[in-house]
Amino acid sequence: MPPLITQHGDVVAFEMPEMAPNFITQKAVVAELISDLGEGANLAGKIVLIPSADPGFDWIFTKNISGFVTTYGGANSHMAIRANELGLPAVIGVGEAEYNRLRSAKLLEIDCSNNHVRILQ
Repeated sequence: MPPLITQHGDVVAFEMPEMAPNFITQKAVVAELISDLGEGANLAGKIVLIPSADPGFDWIFTKNISGFVTTYGGANSHMAIRANELGLPAVIGVGEAEYNRLRSAKLLEIDCSNNHVRILQ
């Protein structure tokens, strides 16, 4: 369902609004993207793609990651605050459509000072 139902037709068909993600820090990074966080995954030096910005993903900070992107979350979310504390480039709350597009990437650029995420490969 859409985030807000304002008319009868919203129940039958709707469009997901474009999200405005939050860019944390003013840093830029280019690194391999990883979304499979299964046991034994090597996250060191990679940009990690995670679904939400909640404390359940705090463990990624112990893996020497280069940055991360989340589907949901805001500038005041737990992961945004942690990224800022650690000086780690992050994009919080890209939305479902962008998250799904990014999942196919192998190499990603995050440029927080210019509010930009780009698939390089």
